[in-house]
Amino acid sequence: MAEKMITIITPVYNKAPYIKDWAKGLAKQTYLDKMKILVIDDGSTDESLEFMKKYISKYRLPAKITVNEKNLGLMYSTKQAYKKIDTKYFSVLDADDYYLSPQKIEKAVKFLESHPDYSFYACNTLLEFPDGTQKPYRPKDTPNETYLQMDGSPFFQTASTTFRNFFSPELLEAIDKETGTAKRHAFEADAFRNILAFHFGKLYFENSLDCVWRQEIGIWGKTSPISKELANMRSYCKYYEFYKKQFGFDSNANCCIGISYLRYIKILNYLTALLNGLRVGKFEETDLFKNVLEEREMLDLNSVFDALIEQYKIYKELGLKIVVQS
Repeated sequence: MAEKMITIITPVYNKAPYIKDWAKGLAKQTYLDKMKILVIDDGSTDESLEFMKKYISKYRLPAKITVNEKNLGLMYSTKQAYKKIDTKYFSVLDADDYYLSPQKIEKAVKFLESHPDYSFYACNTLLEFPDGTQKPYRPKDTPNETYLQMDGSPFFQTASTTFRNFFSPELLEAIDKETGTAKRHAFEADAFRNILAFHFGKLYFENSLDCVWRQEIGIWGKTSPISKELANMRSYCKYYEFYKKQFGFDSNANCCIGISYLRYIKILNYLTALLNGLRVGKFEETDLFKNVLEEREMLDLNSVFDALIEQYKIYKELGLKIVVQS
């Protein structure tokens, strides 16, 4: 029996229409015999669990399914999976995304095996939209590149990344403490993993289209522009606090608070566009103004203002002197 080298984590909640593609992409992997697949069904109310069992059996995937009796949230499911990783490497593959290249996992693991100073590897991603159109996440002419730290690195999405397993018992305990609070949503997905990985090593990006990221179907894809910026503003501030507490202040911690502040400025720009658009004689339906205008039924401006004031106080208390470049 081949040595198990990598764990694939898949949290799933009501993703039944996409599970066949998820399973087929895994089934054709050249490293299938060296993989463990952990599926966490978070209390799905559609046919997700039934389809998972069906296609895991059909394609003989080395998968184990954990079922939450009720919906406990993405953070809970992913965190429980982190604790079960007993392989050298891991990846997270959402149930509505899938692998394109049969060598996707093999290339990542072989690179990390031969480069111990790297903590994660990322490929390019094919974005797939609801109307069936597709486009590469990074331009086709983007060179392969090494990133030494978070500052200057592009964001790489869930399906594209493969990590060295850096989850020590102490780190998992620290995450438990943070995610047992109202802050838990900040720690649910890609950004937090990527930030942690930069503490343990470098990132290598290979410009090969090895996976598909479906757009505008998940919670994030349906979230309005201002709400996204508010979430990012708060989350990166929490990452800063967590990172500094666990690892001390360095360029990665500084980058987190810088990203938070830039999102703060971006929200102010959205609101400025809204106010300028409403001024008599200066009404211009730019794309930016349309985005803000379309949110009017779902956006509570009082809560936005409260969030900005709260965040301003945090920046002031930290004594930050950040220069925002236009």
